[in-house]
Amino acid sequence: MYRLLIVDDEMDVVEYFHRIFLEKSCLPLEVYKAHSSREALEVMNRIRFDIILSDIKMPEMTGLQMYDVIKDRWPKCRVVFLSGVIEFEYVYKSIQNKDVRYLTKLEPTDKIIATVKEVIDEIDTSYEEENARELAQKQVEKARPLLQNRYLQNLLYGIIDSRDSIQKRFDELGICLEIDEPMILLGGIFDNLPDDLSPYFLEQNLYSLKRIAGEYLGRKYNFANYISEQNHLIWILQKKESADPGDSGIYDALNGLLEYIQEAGRKAMDLTMTFVYDMTPTDAGGVWEKYGIIKRRLGYRSKLLKNSILSLSDSRSDISPESSSPTGSEVNTGNPLLHIYKLEGFLELGHQKNFFSLLSQMVNSLESGSNFSSYGELEVYYRLVSMFLKYINEWNLTIVLEARMDLRRLTRAYEHSSRDEAVEYLVNLSKYIFEIHFNDEDLWSHNAISEVQKYIYENLEKDLSLIVLSDRVSLNPTYLSRLFKSVTNANLSDYILKIRMDKAQDLLNRSGMKINDIAMEVGYNSAPSFTRVFRKYCGKTPREYREE
Repeated sequence: MYRLLIVDDEMDVVEYFHRIFLEKSCLPLEVYKAHSSREALEVMNRIRFDIILSDIKMPEMTGLQMYDVIKDRWPKCRVVFLSGVIEFEYVYKSIQNKDVRYLTKLEPTDKIIATVKEVIDEIDTSYEEENARELAQKQVEKARPLLQNRYLQNLLYGIIDSRDSIQKRFDELGICLEIDEPMILLGGIFDNLPDDLSPYFLEQNLYSLKRIAGEYLGRKYNFANYISEQNHLIWILQKKESADPGDSGIYDALNGLLEYIQEAGRKAMDLTMTFVYDMTPTDAGGVWEKYGIIKRRLGYRSKLLKNSILSLSDSRSDISPESSSPTGSEVNTGNPLLHIYKLEGFLELGHQKNFFSLLSQMVNSLESGSNFSSYGELEVYYRLVSMFLKYINEWNLTIVLEARMDLRRLTRAYEHSSRDEAVEYLVNLSKYIFEIHFNDEDLWSHNAISEVQKYIYENLEKDLSLIVLSDRVSLNPTYLSRLFKSVTNANLSDYILKIRMDKAQDLLNRSGMKINDIAMEVGYNSAPSFTRVFRKYCGKTPREYREE
């Protein structure tokens, strides 16, 4: 049921509409009445109303003044204004608000009832839309942990944008970190998980550890956590206090929290875990380097030291100087390998401009020279090679590419006379791939349109609707319409009309067929319909055209 309040300073008007809406409207309404704007507001303070049916021009407080109060206190309430006369000022002010209708009291009663029914329908629709928004919001909330994890993965791998865009994404995803505050990295992993542990229980244990750690770490830190595909957890921590992150008190405090987490995890899951952390603060641009070292330390930790807590400064002696320095995959934030997945995405989606821009950025990070001077440079080259090989095999491009270039040199870096020549080879390969794909796409588009045109020519008497034609070539109707316009520079409907009229003119000139039969032959079910279209197209009737 909906609540309707009728407001008018004329008592007989109030009583009339009160009776009409109760007895004759057949609408799901509870009907109330008030004899002034102030009385209406007093009633509305006690009862929530959905619709107000009110006079505009009333003493003390006009209907429009009352509406200003209603809009402020009950923003979802709809108002239908009634007036004995049409006054432009009142009409103009009332129609400025989307939740307001304006009628005169001279309107038929049925129209006033119909207007209230329209308002009820609008309220129903708004409730449905609100429910849909709430459902969408719930779905977003359910997906939020996954979205957070994906973005933190990009951050940890160094795939980052500007500082402003990082903070914007933090805020959008509900990640409680500040881009301008120092960050501390902590990693955790279970010790010696059973080999027969099912993926379900593994995931359950990971989320249990995430929850337990959150309870303890949240006492002193704002944090975000990432669960990797290798089943380790990473926390990015920012202190809630303003003390120096390198302060020994903070160092001891984190150790104590991790001991609590280990004990709680052992009791809850009967599993031990090892933590590795680095108290040296970093920023968003340096997180990837810390992550690489922590990840290695988690992977190559001593299997004899279970349930351990390791400071990265304590563990560096176990990592060779070469592996701890950021070379190869772990160069600075300009590391080309950090963008390999984005580059692959541009290739797969056919984003040619973005692809070459990013490829240029990646290969320009290599020093020019006569040969590959480090394993890091070779790694970049062969990661690109691996991407191209995957794509060539997926799309069966080997034969067509071999006709244009020596494809064997792709996997043989040292067959190129210099790094520059190797880079040029990859750039040319990229150009050929895009050229082949775009040529194939153009050929496919022209073939699809040719098939449509052929079908039109051969089936003029049949249904040539957009849906029928799109089914012939397995395309979305809207896409077919746009594609036809793009390829032929003509609208599909205009094209069909032209072919039908050309055929009709030919039959009128060359045959003695009846006009009714010609109409059927070119797709019109009745002679009058055909005659009307033919006259509009040719400027004369079929009979006049034939006689000439």
